[in-house]
Amino acid sequence: MFAILNLSISIFFVLLPDFSRAGCDPQINSQIPNIKINIVDFGAAPDDGKDDSVAINKAIASLYPKGGIVYFPNGNWILENRIYVNSDNVYLQGNGSTLFCPKPLADIYGENKNWSWSSGFIVLSPKGKTTKLGNIQSAANDGDTRVEVSWTDEPPKLGQWVQIWWHNDIGSDTLLKWLYGDAIAPKKYGTEMQSAPTPRIKSWFKVVSIDGNSLVLDPPLPLPVNPKWKPTLMDVPHLSNCIVEGFNFEFIESPYPGHLKERGHNCISVSSTVDSQIQNITTTFADSGIILNNCGFITINDIETHGRYMHHPISLSYCSHCLVKEFTLNAPHIHGTTISWGSHFNVFTNGQGNALAMDSHRACSFRNLHQNIIIKHGKTPLQPLRSGGSYNRGLHAARENVYLNIEHKFQSSGESFEIGLLEEWPLGVFIGWHGNGQLIMKPALAGQIVRDLNIKSDVSLYSQSPSEF
Repeated sequence: MFAILNLSISIFFVLLPDFSRAGCDPQINSQIPNIKINIVDFGAAPDDGKDDSVAINKAIASLYPKGGIVYFPNGNWILENRIYVNSDNVYLQGNGSTLFCPKPLADIYGENKNWSWSSGFIVLSPKGKTTKLGNIQSAANDGDTRVEVSWTDEPPKLGQWVQIWWHNDIGSDTLLKWLYGDAIAPKKYGTEMQSAPTPRIKSWFKVVSIDGNSLVLDPPLPLPVNPKWKPTLMDVPHLSNCIVEGFNFEFIESPYPGHLKERGHNCISVSSTVDSQIQNITTTFADSGIILNNCGFITINDIETHGRYMHHPISLSYCSHCLVKEFTLNAPHIHGTTISWGSHFNVFTNGQGNALAMDSHRACSFRNLHQNIIIKHGKTPLQPLRSGGSYNRGLHAARENVYLNIEHKFQSSGESFEIGLLEEWPLGVFIGWHGNGQLIMKPALAGQIVRDLNIKSDVSLYSQSPSEF
């Protein structure tokens, strides 16, 4: 669960989270049934200026319930409605195919402020009802794999995906105290985080074994289990083994309408999905790119944005153990790589962006990793930790978010730049921030770590295969 890394030759030791479990099964393609259909056979026609969304949805529906490959030949395909994936084992296989969306979601489905940060023209979302399976009845340590459950419904099956939900103990706030650490006063926890009865943290697990009330889960617990936090085992409807690959999303060029006024030029929305993959996606003139909510073990690979200002190029809410790699955010944006709503053990690696904002969007996200990131600054450098989120949702970040080997490319070499906002990152870890200028970065809270400043560190916390320390 944790790795001990030597950062200064046998003098300084730190305990850092183990991020090696992020991402989907690398053999995910082998899980897709060997059934391949072509959208042309269902009435879609490239480059004819007519809507193809009805034909595409028919093609996807024809694979239910087994799943298979839905092939999009190279060409321009018009989407005047959303494309839906509601079942497992579906592979939307593009071939550098362009999905042209001539209207925003607001023009198709009506005005809705939520278009600013949710939904897209490809939607992966399961059907079904969430069921409470039981209450976790005794304490367990951070990193344990076994919990004791008092069942309120039928126990899950071996290999089944389940969630544990953690709730704040309203009035005592000991969950929030654990999430923020001792350096943060309760008045900074955020009134919504303190008072809301909804779960603060949701995490995905696969059932390894069941013996009466004893349940073994994988991966290990991302935080302790305390009965005060009403830890609850949930059966959550979900999709698994889905792939979206090889698409260019294009929208009509239009002026950016302003923050929170976006009308839904959005690409891909994924909800309650596990062990799936999105890769080889480009966006042009989008409001938002890829939006994940309540997902786990998703790999997002090779994403590139172009065009005007964006709201959320890549956003993870209530997500755990997702991997975002090889991304290039060319388009200017308000929020770049977003983590929010208790997201944890997610990894962003080998990515770059123009004036990239590594956005921690409040609401208790903890133990996430940004590693090997390049930030290309403009004429007037912006703060790389600038973030959004409602003020009543507490500090921008919770504990132990790690930012490792963040390279800064300034337009003028030798420039001096002070990194700010560290007072919003309790127990934050900042290692190997460097570039062609002189960075100034000082711990702002007890327990923060700032090391290897202005040099690239040889530390690595994520690689494709599980790390050995």
